Amino acid sequence: MNYKTDIKISDNGVMFALPDDQGKIVITNVFMSDDSEGTYISVKDGQVIAIQQKLHEKVVKDMGATQVVKIYPNWDLETAYVTRGLMNLAEENKLEIKKTRVKAIPENQRKTVADFIDMIVSLLSIFNISFSPNAQTEEEKAPVKAKPAKAQHRWNKDVAKIKFTVDFRGCQAEVYWQKRNEMLIKKGATMLAEAPKNKDGSVGFSERVGDQLRQEQEGNFKDFVTTTDIILKSVNEVGLFLYYAGTNSWLQLKDKDGKTIDDYTVVK
Repeated sequence: MNYKTDIKISDNGVMFALPDDQGKIVITNVFMSDDSEGTYISVKDGQVIAIQQKLHEKVVKDMGATQVVKIYPNWDLETAYVTRGLMNLAEENKLEIKKTRVKAIPENQRKTVADFIDMIVSLLSIFNISFSPNAQTEEEKAPVKAKPAKAQHRWNKDVAKIKFTVDFRGCQAEVYWQKRNEMLIKKGATMLAEAPKNKDGSVGFSERVGDQLRQEQEGNFKDFVTTTDIILKSVNEVGLFLYYAGTNSWLQLKDKDGKTIDDYTVVK
């Protein structure tokens, strides 16, 4: 089944609207507690480890989660039914997870919920998030120490004046972080022509998002050289657009002395 969605990328993850106004999904590595009505899936290295109705920061970190998926269905589908449907799927697949108590799905809602769950699972598989127990080992089931929080960066007026350059995978570009949500790639930047494939030859998430960014800028580059200045929203988007990422782009953008954009903007 094919699904058409609109994806938005930020430094903290991705958000995409579900087809036919069925709601939205957020995939993030920021674990702030959230009491909003939704379904929350904790993920560790692509493996689902918890399905809950509330997001509690300490619980998620204690489980060693690397991502959280937030599912917000449209008003006409109760989040409790979505949570129950995903828990049922995990049980069918004999996946050992942390669960929550939610009410059963009424018979007249089962088909609607099943279709919604199928769509969610298909979309999350694109991001290598699995409801299959194949990757779950005894070591992964054991308690682990929480990973350190992802670095946060803060824009300022001084950094807006600095010219950063990119020289990675044969790509070269001049980049300015000119506004809080604006990264300027100067005309004449060279782009990676073809994205590296996964080891099994499949298309990775970075390639999918990079291609979408390039489609949005169609007409602004020729033969993989930009023909005009281009505005993107984040450092991560710059990396995906130019060289399909595959690296920490905060460490690839450097000033004339080799100081990275991370050095200038990381919050300590």
